[in-house]
Amino acid sequence: MAFGTRQPVPDLVPSRFHDYQQSYEQGLSGTNPPGGSVDATLRVLHALGRAESDHDTSPRDKATAAAAAAAWLCSPEGLVRQRAREVDLAPLLAVCRLGGLLGRSAGGLPAGWQAYLLGRLGARAVSSLHAEALVTQWLTRTDRHREAADPWPRLRTVEPKAELAAREVSRVLDFGTSVIGRPAAGLPESDAALVARALLAAVGALPSDE
Repeated sequence: MAFGTRQPVPDLVPSRFHDYQQSYEQGLSGTNPPGGSVDATLRVLHALGRAESDHDTSPRDKATAAAAAAAWLCSPEGLVRQRAREVDLAPLLAVCRLGGLLGRSAGGLPAGWQAYLLGRLGARAVSSLHAEALVTQWLTRTDRHREAADPWPRLRTVEPKAELAAREVSRVLDFGTSVIGRPAAGLPESDAALVARALLAAVGALPSDE
């Protein structure tokens, strides 16, 4: 099976992610935290770097990290006030990670805030782009369920539900990898490939370069 050479995709990574990385690395190195003019997202990335560094984390550092997490949660970019717009995954995961590191020492934040945050993260994951492909290209397409042409009959053996047993996950993996890996160089891709990629994403098995 032959593959074409993958080329860089222009503007694939937004420029603000460079600032995220820089703030995190400043925290790792022990550089002073960004000043008051820096937005809540960069402060929380810096706090995570500080919390994950080899430096001793003082009570003051923990208080600063908890304040940064609270500020981001309540900021226009955070989850408490932001319900309609997309939220960057990087700061969201950073706050989740901070919650695990701070534990009960996150003063100023209500009890159970980590569980709330993870619940909101899960709710947004359910509504991500791979779910759209599953709904529009498979579940609501009645012709897909009647079509006799390969690979749709095999896809009908995959039952969508909230939790899958190991055997059912294996069925998803077998279907997805076979559909995506089947085309040789120059041959058209199956129209089931979009659904196959969405299923692989749903079980966390989409190839990293995609």
